[in-house]
Amino acid sequence: MSPQRRSWLAGLLVVLAPGTAVTAAALERPPFDFSVWPSRVREGEPVTIHLSARGRTGAAAAQYDVYLVWATSERAAFLSPQGAWSPEPVPYRSRVSPGRTAPVTSPWRAGPPGEISLTMVVVPASAHPLIRSNWAFQPVLQWITVRPATPAGDLMKTVLGPLGLGAAAACLLVLLYGRRRRVDGPEG
Repeated sequence: MSPQRRSWLAGLLVVLAPGTAVTAAALERPPFDFSVWPSRVREGEPVTIHLSARGRTGAAAAQYDVYLVWATSERAAFLSPQGAWSPEPVPYRSRVSPGRTAPVTSPWRAGPPGEISLTMVVVPASAHPLIRSNWAFQPVLQWITVRPATPAGDLMKTVLGPLGLGAAAACLLVLLYGRRRRVDGPEG
């Protein structure tokens, strides 16, 4: 595990840990499957987020709000259904029932660069997701590594550089091997 990933995990634990061991031990697995693919992308590239019911459960009649949370050491950010980060709690999906929820697959443009610990937190409808006693099920953690987008300097090296070299080589060939035309005048 990279040092950066360890620091993000430590930050996540600072935010989520107090009381989590006791709380998580008492909580069941969520009735939803949560996955992200791919887990390594460049900033701005699409990541597919998939959320689906795991089958019939006893919790099928209840309604829940599903939050996708990025917890850092000082604060949490919430992924909205539109794919934007919000400092305020915004449910990714509202009022879903595990037994009656169709699978949801949605694209998200990854960012900002770094290690993103995307955690699915399920709470009863309208409950606050950062109050651990509201958690209806164990949180599910997915990691996404977001590399910086290709900078303009890389574009110069990979695209414009070879084009410029090709143009310079073509000019050199014309100068070296091009035939000189002799223009005959009236005396000719």
